[in-house]
Order: sequence, then C-alpha cells, then structure tokens
Amino acid sequence: MIFGSVSTATMRNEDLIPCFLDVLKELDEKQYDEILGDKDYYYVIELQNYDSETAHFLLEELFNRLNELAPAGFYFGSHPGNGADYGFWLDEKWSDMLYELSEISENDSLLIETQEAFQGLYSILFTDFETLSYLIERM
Repeated sequence: MIFGSVSTATMRNEDLIPCFLDVLKELDEKQYDEILGDKDYYYVIELQNYDSETAHFLLEELFNRLNELAPAGFYFGSHPGNGADYGFWLDEKWSDMLYELSEISENDSLLIETQEAFQGLYSILFTDFETLSYLIERM
C-alpha cells in the first residue's frame, strides 16, 4: 500500500492522470484495465487530450477509485495543508482523535497511560503507515 504523497506541486490533468493511473495499476490492475477498456478514457490517455471534458471525468473516476482503495482510516485526495499534494492521508477524524489524546491532562494516571500509548501510535503515523492502518481496521 502507498501512504503519503503520490503527486506534488501540480494540479494539471496532464500530470495527475498518468500519475494516478500508475498508482491505480500498482494497487489494482483489474481496475486499471477497466479504465483502459473504456474507449472514451482510452482516447484521452492515448491522444493525451487532457483538456477535454472526458479528461475531467476520467480524473474524477481516478479519484473515486483510489479513494475506494484507501485503507481503513485513510482517504485519497489532496493534503489538508496543501491542495497540490495528492496522496493517501490519515482521515481527519482519526488525526484529530490522536492529536486530542496526545493533549490529555497529566493529572490522571490512567489518562497518562492512554496518552503515552496514543503518542506512540501518533509517532507511528510518520514512520509505519501499514501498522497504523492495521490498528485502525481493528478498532
């Protein structure tokens, strides 16, 4: 599974479509073949007609399919802090929960233990996305 950025610093169809197609092919070759099997999408890709209305539909289709392939607790789309950074990101509700749990008052020993556990989980977010995804799926 891919986590984080797959395309940065561009919002142009001619950059995003080939990149997203490569990601789709890596994650689910059957869906990739389905896209190429659509004659309208095939012509966009082959003729590199990225300014057409069909190209915009293709890009939307790629966003939808990649989002469906995102692991539990993640989504495919633009980074919350950078609209030109596309990839697989931790869902906002999970990110908020992890952040809030890392800010718990230090007066309660049970809460401190929970805080320490979630601070460790929060650090996983930046180092081991597969483990984080596995844990989220089981929560």
